[in-house]
Amino acid sequence: MKLNIYRLYISHKDSPKFDIPEVNVKNISLSNDPSPKLIKYGFNKTTDNFNVIDLMKDDHYKIGLNFDFDRTDAESINVVGKKTFNITGIDHNFCMFWEILNLFGMLAIDQTILTNIKNTMTNITSVYNKMTKAKVNTKIYETMPPKEKASLIVNKYSDVDLEEDAVVHLIINDLQRSIPLAAPGSSMIFQIFSCQTAIMTELIFFMMSLFNEAYIIKPLTSSDLSNEKFLVLGDMKKKVSMFDIPKKYSSSTYMSSLNIDLPVEYVTIIQCINSELIPQKFLMYNNIQAYIRSKMYEGAQYQELYRCQNKNIASWIEMFTDFSKFEDLLKSTLDKSDKKCILSRRIENVFD
Repeated sequence: MKLNIYRLYISHKDSPKFDIPEVNVKNISLSNDPSPKLIKYGFNKTTDNFNVIDLMKDDHYKIGLNFDFDRTDAESINVVGKKTFNITGIDHNFCMFWEILNLFGMLAIDQTILTNIKNTMTNITSVYNKMTKAKVNTKIYETMPPKEKASLIVNKYSDVDLEEDAVVHLIINDLQRSIPLAAPGSSMIFQIFSCQTAIMTELIFFMMSLFNEAYIIKPLTSSDLSNEKFLVLGDMKKKVSMFDIPKKYSSSTYMSSLNIDLPVEYVTIIQCINSELIPQKFLMYNNIQAYIRSKMYEGAQYQELYRCQNKNIASWIEMFTDFSKFEDLLKSTLDKSDKKCILSRRIENVFD
């Protein structure tokens, strides 16, 4: 179990300051075919051939996950989580966003939140205030009232993996709606999945250039079997705007490229992210597949997987209820990923 957080600037101190790229509507490429995944962004044909949907048809796969939210025994994340947070129900969404919002300090300040997961955000802010005895003023909306501006916008799209083209379409629609509703200095969180096509990589770069901080995080409670992760954008710049969308772009067409130049440093980080997350998926898939094929569902391997899940639950509860350590946890995790991505770039330079 590994927490994965990546700074889309290699380091704060020496970070290249990316200007907002000019996206000309005339240069945006549309296609009738889905966007191809590219090796230069980390595409790995091996994992692309995984049949995760078929694997998940057998419920025994759940014991091979880091967390099984369908378990209801005394040591499960459901029961332990309810007791820890003193709430009637806990789920995948609560845990993931509890991680993200605490790590990035978004619960400790007054917020006006625009989100499509209002119940989850309401539960999280309520639990945070009770556990910390904070007096944080939080307003949460699904639709912004007139004349109000959001300080935090959160968009989650699906509980199952979506293709990159579908995510691009959803994000573009949300950006058109969200940017005019966001206050300068605000933050945004977008659920994304795989990032191996030109259009997804370019769109993320455009989005991060609207802000002064940008990160990608895969929460611990997000399954390694899934491509799910989150783009966290902080401190929105002043006077930003969305690029114009081609009139021919619709649900029946694909946007294949914004045709903007991507800095080498940024592309290296995308490669670095995929080089870590794809092998994690590969390992979990193979381990679960081997367990299911063995048909020894109650044997020694089951007991070991069960103990491993319980250990993960205990570690997660300990890690994400100590509010004094979130800042250090974020810093140490980013320092490790920064060093790894810098090393990746140096190795690449040797072969350039």
